[in-house]
Amino acid sequence: MGTWERQSGPKEWLLFNAPKEVGVLSGSPPSLTSRGEFIPTGRSVSLFFRGVGGSTVERVLEASADFTELHESGTPPATYRRGSPP
Repeated sequence: MGTWERQSGPKEWLLFNAPKEVGVLSGSPPSLTSRGEFIPTGRSVSLFFRGVGGSTVERVLEASADFTELHESGTPPATYRRGSPP
C-alpha cells in the first residue's frame, strides 16, 4: 500500500508495511507518532492503534473509486493521497 500523505490540516503520513504494520509520521520535524496494524477489506482499510490506557483506537479509511485517494470521515474529515515520506 505504500505511503499516503494527508492533503488538508496538519501534515501527516501513513506508512503501510505489508502484511499488517502501519505507522503515522507527523510533527516538525516529522517523527513516528503512532504504530499499529491494518486490515484491508475491499475498498476500505481499518487501522488499529493503542490509545491512552491501552485501549484500541480504530480509524477506517475508504478508497476512492479509482483507488488514488483514501478518505477518512471524522472530525475533521481527512483525505490522503499516495506521496513520498518527508
